[in-house]
Amino acid sequence: MENKSQLHGCLLIEDRSIKKKTRELLARRSFEVVEVGNVADLWNNLGQTDFHLLIAEDEIVGEVGQFLRRVRKASVFTQVILFGNILGPTRALNWINAGGFGYFNMPPDFRLLEAKIHGLAQYFHNQNFLLQTHRSLTRKLRQHTEEVSAEVKKDELTGLAAKKYFYSEAERLLQLHKARKLPLSLLVFDIDNFKVFNDTHGHAAGDRLLAELGSTVANLFRKGDLVGRVGGEEFSVVLSRADNLIARKAGERLRKQVEKQRFDGEERQPSGRLTVSVGSATSPEHGETVSELFETADRAMYYSKEKGRNRFTETVLHRFKLVGEKFAQANSVELTGDFVNWEPLTSLEQSSPGAWEAEVPVPGGELLYGFLVDGDELVPDPGAKSVRLDDGRLVSRVKTG
Repeated sequence: MENKSQLHGCLLIEDRSIKKKTRELLARRSFEVVEVGNVADLWNNLGQTDFHLLIAEDEIVGEVGQFLRRVRKASVFTQVILFGNILGPTRALNWINAGGFGYFNMPPDFRLLEAKIHGLAQYFHNQNFLLQTHRSLTRKLRQHTEEVSAEVKKDELTGLAAKKYFYSEAERLLQLHKARKLPLSLLVFDIDNFKVFNDTHGHAAGDRLLAELGSTVANLFRKGDLVGRVGGEEFSVVLSRADNLIARKAGERLRKQVEKQRFDGEERQPSGRLTVSVGSATSPEHGETVSELFETADRAMYYSKEKGRNRFTETVLHRFKLVGEKFAQANSVELTGDFVNWEPLTSLEQSSPGAWEAEVPVPGGELLYGFLVDGDELVPDPGAKSVRLDDGRLVSRVKTG
């Protein structure tokens, strides 16, 4: 491998005595010297070696402007000194103005020549030092960038994907699956009664619990899946090439593994053990974006908590319909229910006069629901069993999934 710090010189000089002294001078300044006998040999050598300095006799090279242009074309950084027999400063000035490094009448003043070569050698050594320093700094910067990137990608406490990286990578995976027309599922799970654990054992113990749980769930999923921490005690998993059946199996496997594993301090939890509540959603039927999928899976996860915790709930598509002549003049009909804390979830479309309907992704299970007509009146589904809420309002019950 070529030593990048080695200086290379080339001599095209006929006078043997001058050539010998010049060679010795270059050697003292750490130049490795090549001697050529004619211009043709010079061009061949310039194509093979990056010379730092070329010293040639004026009478050998021909028209000096053309000669210098050809040298520059072969190697932009090669400096050229000419030895000539022309008296007077005009020739030397023209050569310097054309870009030549120096012009010496023969025989040259070797003290001046050595001083000039010394300066050139120092320049190239400094340039090499700067280049090596630049390369070293570039390597260190690249290494630091990679380390910072790894830190940004990973949650410091659990070692799982950090929130921002998780969402970015999840969106990339979703778009990839959509382009290939493949299903993709998302799990959202949350530690049950984590606040109780923290209040009982302290935040340091809570952090140790999160780290242990992170290690546990990281080993439960496939290599192509993405597991991340997206909140204090909330986690999410992107399941590649996974339909709702695969998501259901993965969600239940996760829930059962956490329930089975022993964690320090779990005996003081309300259920006597540490558990998680899990929800799932699948693309494309339950959402077109990661945000939509997460919101839907999150809703299913909270349904699991509402129904007693330590549960898995999958999202299902259910068709809701409100039919009646008195709704023919309605301007809007919105679905609401206990699974969204009685906030509007989505608008129904008017399929015919007096008929409003929509297919909506909702938690699979027993739901209470109703319809907000024109944003105000809550009415039950005339085609379903009615239930009266504690506040007296009448709503409907349905079993989904």
